[in-house]
Amino acid sequence: MKEHALDPQLTRDETTEVVEGLVTGWSIPEEVPQGINTIVIPDSECPTGARFGARALHTLVLRSRPRTLIVVTADLVPSPRMQTMGQVETALGSCSIDERLSARIASELGDHLEVFPRLENPLQSLQRMTPLLCQVLAPGCRFIPIVVPIQSSDPDLMIQLGQLLGSTLSAEHGACLVAGLNLPTRQKIGSASDLTDDAALIRHLLDPNPKSFLEASLLAQIESFAPALIALGHSQARQCSKGFLLEHGELIQGDSHRGAASVVL
Repeated sequence: MKEHALDPQLTRDETTEVVEGLVTGWSIPEEVPQGINTIVIPDSECPTGARFGARALHTLVLRSRPRTLIVVTADLVPSPRMQTMGQVETALGSCSIDERLSARIASELGDHLEVFPRLENPLQSLQRMTPLLCQVLAPGCRFIPIVVPIQSSDPDLMIQLGQLLGSTLSAEHGACLVAGLNLPTRQKIGSASDLTDDAALIRHLLDPNPKSFLEASLLAQIESFAPALIALGHSQARQCSKGFLLEHGELIQGDSHRGAASVVL
């Protein structure tokens, strides 16, 4: 995983070894309860993002035994959209779309998101990474990709979409949500102000409050916060009252440095 998590030069065995290495020695915090159903992790294929994602997914697997992961990321799309059919190919084989559950979501939330048999744009980093990690950490787990606008004209609609998803998925055993979030760009590595900006956002994930998280996101001027708003709305609808910080650090992508965190709810 020298460049990114889907290095095509790695063999199948090497890829499996790398993924297993990401969770080697990882100890799940004892306070994380059974039955968590939401994780918020970096939307990145860089080594740090992959490690955060793998450990959060490993935590989810051991606490909740997920059968289907609804993975929400942001892209340059005009409105929320979902893929309902097919498979996602990874270095370890294919990961199937949960066509039954996606059909139910489409039926119940059809007024809130567009439905496509296959998404026109390539899947985002997290939506490529999650199926790959699942091949090792949650064999047989299925997948539903949802893409939302990077810049939402009405963030309240993202919260509402999350709440509707939570209401729908609460009756689905093993259905969990994965949302991508990259924290603000670092102005200066290790500066106190950067850590304060990160803490202000993470606080509203740990004490789940989508309205407060939205206000903090606007102040911090992060590029995309819609997936996290959906995650918070989803967790609220599923009676989540507390989040747990697994890790906090920094992503380095080229000349860009930004905060990163993994949280389970």
